[in-house]
Amino acid sequence: MYKILYLVLLTLLLASCSTTNISDLSPAERHRYYLDSLFQSAYKSFEAKEYLQAAKTFSLVNQLDSTMIHYQSYPLMANALYSHGKETEGRLVFESALEKAKILRLLFGKSLLDSIRIAQLSYWHIIYPRLDSILLSENGFVPYDELPELKTTLWTHLPKQGTPIVINTNILLRIMINEEGKVIKSTILRSGGFTNDSMVIEELNYCRFTPYKRKGIPSKAELLFPVTTILEKRL
Repeated sequence: MYKILYLVLLTLLLASCSTTNISDLSPAERHRYYLDSLFQSAYKSFEAKEYLQAAKTFSLVNQLDSTMIHYQSYPLMANALYSHGKETEGRLVFESALEKAKILRLLFGKSLLDSIRIAQLSYWHIIYPRLDSILLSENGFVPYDELPELKTTLWTHLPKQGTPIVINTNILLRIMINEEGKVIKSTILRSGGFTNDSMVIEELNYCRFTPYKRKGIPSKAELLFPVTTILEKRL
């Protein structure tokens, strides 16, 4: 079940701490909600230069974050320890993070996020104790992710002429979008038949999403995309 967490799921977005009704969430969603809130609290302490408190809270995030959703907490925790006079302990944080990331890749297979995570953690380890500027709020970093949303309406490019035919289907795709929100790769996970699959894949060429922002930075993303209705026009 953890492998699915590597994907950016459209249904995973929790609108905000102030509007989310915890009782309406599933156990997995409540865990994610708590994890997100904890990371935001740790980053707030870090910005306030409350480094000991920040390090303790980031440590708790790392313990609870079994799939390293908030892997940025490791360099932030290391820097908080360094700022508190514990440079060696900070370096050990990176060693622990890289070991955990490699174990996850072995257990669940290589994904786009795996590659990004290991590359960034390795780079942050090399430049430690300097903190990468992309992790600072003045450079656009925010302690949450913004998930992609579909900006365009499906099937709007079809010709005005012809009789609209609605086809019910149950297709599920895994798609990858780039930093501009354009679909650059699609894989059928659940087929609706060759013809219907082909129509959907072609339609994705016209789709645009808001970009996935990983802590404020537009990034490539993988997400699940279900299609239940196909619209076709026949002359």
